[in-house]
Amino acid sequence: DKTYLIDNSYENLLVNESDNLLKLEFLSNSYYHLGQFYETEGNIKKSEIFLLKCLSLTERLVNETKTDESLKNLISCYTALGNICRIQRKYQKAKIYLRKGISVGEQLLKEAKNVNTKRTLLGIYDCFSEFYRNKMNLYGAEKYRMKCLTLCKQLVEETETVVERRNLMINYVGLGYLYSLHGKKKKSEKYLLNALVLNKQLLDETSNVEFKHDLSSTYKLLGSLYRDCKILDKSEKFYKEAILLDEQLVTSCSVQARQALADSYTMLGDLYDDKNDEQNAIDFYFKGYNIRDKLVEEIGSVKSYEDLADSCFKIGYIGESKFYLNKALDIFNTLSRNSSIFPYIINIKMIKKMLKDLDS
Repeated sequence: DKTYLIDNSYENLLVNESDNLLKLEFLSNSYYHLGQFYETEGNIKKSEIFLLKCLSLTERLVNETKTDESLKNLISCYTALGNICRIQRKYQKAKIYLRKGISVGEQLLKEAKNVNTKRTLLGIYDCFSEFYRNKMNLYGAEKYRMKCLTLCKQLVEETETVVERRNLMINYVGLGYLYSLHGKKKKSEKYLLNALVLNKQLLDETSNVEFKHDLSSTYKLLGSLYRDCKILDKSEKFYKEAILLDEQLVTSCSVQARQALADSYTMLGDLYDDKNDEQNAIDFYFKGYNIRDKLVEEIGSVKSYEDLADSCFKIGYIGESKFYLNKALDIFNTLSRNSSIFPYIINIKMIKKMLKDLDS
């Protein structure tokens, strides 16, 4: 709350000074950034409040100025509100905001085909694709992910920047993951391999650590894809490539890097289990377990409890698995009681089912 330093009297003064557009623009931008801040903090209700304030002022600025900049700000606001509603599973409201943003963005693109307009429109296409993916609507998710891909390719041709090439790579991954969810293995493989080639180029050119994280994630997706296809040797190869990168990245001691390495070990353990290689499966399950056990002690998050419960189950520690699932359940129940917006019902049901399965 310390970030919100505009008192009510000053806020009202700014809103009522219709002749001072610079002050209104400043206030609108402040609302937008506060909305984004509260979203990252997990305070969805406050995020929505500030984004609605931003929308009100931005619509007013658009009516009074009709500049490209005010229109792009309007699109960004619609995108952010659509995303907030999607998180809350208010799908109808999310769709309305996103459609409004796309309508403004596509009209603006016809009039001003510049890089910034394309980047703004890319953001809302991406959000709409995720909206449809959450609803398991392959057609809608694919449609808007392809629109993203078209804009990404145009931006790469026009700018040739590392940022735009990474966006293109991320969209290849997004399509690969989307198709894998819906069982379209060949299409999934095509886009994941495209991502892999581009990712390796970017890593060779920049040595940026972020590209190592990206590459590890793509290796895991390919490993999982080939495992689903029963091409186990290929799957093993990609999981091992992911582990090599994750073992380099874990030297940073970040939670993210250690979680990623534990995930890689566990995935490879699952693969060896598929191959009936019990000893290797147990070895890698224990490697994942050892990391996850330490993470629970340090952070005690829902994910850390769920991950450790999974590891305990795989190495035969059934009692411990139930213990950590109950820990995760306690957190979700607390979150549910404290939130009228996002009740975590699906998470709670899933954990209760897992506990019931363990009991049987």
